[in-house]
Amino acid sequence: MYIYILHVTDSHIDDIIEAFKNSKEAIKYGGSSVDDYVRVSGEKGEYASRHQVYARQGKPCLVCKTPIKRIALGGRGTYFCPKCQK
Repeated sequence: MYIYILHVTDSHIDDIIEAFKNSKEAIKYGGSSVDDYVRVSGEKGEYASRHQVYARQGKPCLVCKTPIKRIALGGRGTYFCPKCQK
């Protein structure tokens, strides 16, 4: 998605800041070690333990308790809360 700089809203800026915070936290915990990914050191990252929806299909959302759903999107599994993530 491309947004011309003249059309950037406060909401866009908030989204960018939140994405940066999440990325910074993921780096702090060494990334997500799902499947067989490991760091150069051979260690698995610890960020996967902080995922709020990934691999939680059918389990309650941590925010609203609605069951997490999984769909195929672009050939990959995508998990989401149908109530919180519209």
